[in-house]
Amino acid sequence: MVELLILPQQRAATRWQQRYPDGTLLPFSLPGWVSELLKFQGTAYRENTTLEVLAVHQGLWQAQLQRELRYFEPLAEFAGLAQDLHWLYQQIGLGAVAIADLPSEAQSEVNQLYQAYLEQLQGWKVLDGGSQAQAALDVVDAWCAEKKITSVRTMGLLNVPQRYQELILRAAAGRRFKEDVPTTKASVNVMAYASPTAEVEAIAMQVQQLLARDVSPNQIAVVLADSGGYMPLVQQMFQRLNLPWQPPSPSLAAVPLGKAVTALLDAVSAEITKQHWQRLAAPGWGWPWKLDGNSLRLLRLAPAVKGLPRWRGYLGEDERWPAYMEQVATWSAATERCSTVQDYARWLRDVISQYLPDTWYSPNEENWAQLLQSWDLLHGVLDGLESSLQTADWMQFRHLMGLLLDSQRLGRRRQFRQTMLVGSLEQVLGMEYAYIFALGLTEGTFPRRQSQHWLAGTRPDSMDEELWQHLQGIDAKLVVSYPLEDRDGRSLLPSPLLDGHRARNVRLQPGYSNSVPSGTIGNGVLTDPQVVAAIRSQLLQRPQSVSRLNSYLACPYQYYCQQVLRLSEDEEISEDLTPLAEGTAVHSILQRFWETFASGPLPTVADAQQWVGTAATDEEVRLGKPLSKQLLRRLTQFIRWDLETLPEQYRPSFLEETFQELSIDVDGVLIKLQGKIDRIDVNRQDMTCVILDYKTGRNPQPREIRDGVHLQLPVYFLATRALWPQLRPVGTSFYSVRERKKAV
Repeated sequence: MVELLILPQQRAATRWQQRYPDGTLLPFSLPGWVSELLKFQGTAYRENTTLEVLAVHQGLWQAQLQRELRYFEPLAEFAGLAQDLHWLYQQIGLGAVAIADLPSEAQSEVNQLYQAYLEQLQGWKVLDGGSQAQAALDVVDAWCAEKKITSVRTMGLLNVPQRYQELILRAAAGRRFKEDVPTTKASVNVMAYASPTAEVEAIAMQVQQLLARDVSPNQIAVVLADSGGYMPLVQQMFQRLNLPWQPPSPSLAAVPLGKAVTALLDAVSAEITKQHWQRLAAPGWGWPWKLDGNSLRLLRLAPAVKGLPRWRGYLGEDERWPAYMEQVATWSAATERCSTVQDYARWLRDVISQYLPDTWYSPNEENWAQLLQSWDLLHGVLDGLESSLQTADWMQFRHLMGLLLDSQRLGRRRQFRQTMLVGSLEQVLGMEYAYIFALGLTEGTFPRRQSQHWLAGTRPDSMDEELWQHLQGIDAKLVVSYPLEDRDGRSLLPSPLLDGHRARNVRLQPGYSNSVPSGTIGNGVLTDPQVVAAIRSQLLQRPQSVSRLNSYLACPYQYYCQQVLRLSEDEEISEDLTPLAEGTAVHSILQRFWETFASGPLPTVADAQQWVGTAATDEEVRLGKPLSKQLLRRLTQFIRWDLETLPEQYRPSFLEETFQELSIDVDGVLIKLQGKIDRIDVNRQDMTCVILDYKTGRNPQPREIRDGVHLQLPVYFLATRALWPQLRPVGTSFYSVRERKKAV
């Protein structure tokens, strides 16, 4: 007796197969079962999404050339039309959409384009999903007889397309059939959190606690109603806690090789600009050109001009740039000799072959493996494109390559350890877990809003209510959560599917740090004696930085949260540098500048700005991220103003000087202070000095300084007198890099 089990995904099929190695249960996902049927029949075919996408474009381009488009003619130049047609062809092939149900004026044209698509795939011996399912219908009876199938069971299937339904019914004919439908409802623990960040952080901590109790990772699932919005938060938090999970596979367009190819395609598409050169030469993400700091600085300081001839005038004197400019010119000229998709694909293969994998930047084995995988994937795409003799212009090829780079995904990294599931809600269907955490179940996100497709004229059936029933029917501890506000502070409501649980089970919990659990002291009010004692202890037990004192003066409750409870602000996910990182970079550059010119003649403004550009490049290498153009512009303007306004007898002599345990008496209590003085300008003739504190933002208002809200300058004044008694401070000032002015 053998049972056929049809599941919604291959991951579930693999797990069930491991549980029944004796062959009494044959678990398959629907695509996996179709593949098994075609292999049993001996059908010779290929699966190739590159050729599917190419076939869609070829049919559309041919119809355009022959002026056969009527319904789609106004949309022919729309970049998304081919993508929508590809989706429609897949739905037609699986029986989910019928051509007869389309708008009457579109039916003939869609049928013509669809038949051309199928004929092209047939010529390449490629079967798409619908064609595979149709071919499998002819062999399902013989396969079931050969495998001695006595019963058929489905588990967790939602919204099954017609072709797959026909396969299941054919296999179930004359055999026992069972559809696993949830009959019981597990208790649901619903949690509410202040924000998505707090929600992810809290769930990550719960997962960490389960793992500490020796719960196997493959018994834990973390599923997201909004994968796009939550995955960056999950990735950051799970990596910070070193949780065992598999991050989503990146697309070919998102890895360094794909970004370099995209940069080249864009540069060839138009007159080359400064932004093109910056993308082409970006360290770690551009082409592996041997450019040093001086070459990159030369590009950074160059004006925003267009066209290769003008760039030769700006970059031609550098010893490295001319070779690369001529290389790009040669590549660009070669595209003018291309007239077919095959020509363009061979051109791109030739370009890539000039930089073999060992010339690309790979700081570790993981990056090297990713490079090799993306290299093979890109060449697989080019293999498919080289089979096409379709006439195409450059912009058509550029659009086609953009779609393919976005659609091709690298394989998951192999791991020799158990991992938990992190993915969409549907991915738990057909699986068995002990713990399931479902995040982000807010109104509008779950159930998901369904809109009518402009081409099919249909509104997809929402299966989220049925999915919710399945989730509740899984024999697991189910924890459902949602945020009360989004990341911009807008209020959110829980999913209406939680109405039966919300009043009884919602627990409002703040997010908490990964090192200190959430909580408070006393009643949390600043007048509570326990809170006052905790703040007093914090102030007296260890040296206080001036910024902490400023925090206390500006908002005692903020000081209490940050320094006593050790709560932290929600972190923003961004590829840009944080203001703190940019401020540190500015301090580093200015410190190095004045250490270089501490004595001797001052540099000219041009030399100083050139020096700052080189130092900025060094900082970018150290940080691994570029400084913003706005910050670089402010720095070069500031150094000019700084040189022009520096008093003749003064020279910056003390830079980024730290002090420890400076004691001040406050009502008979000694408070120890520590800090760092950015800069002290000294007149060597009379030893008078001016104390400066850099600000990358705005300077504090004079009223704030007078009212004692900002203590930096008074404290730095005291520290200077204590540390360097030979100096005579005659002034203190905030020094704004952005505003290029001082505030005394």
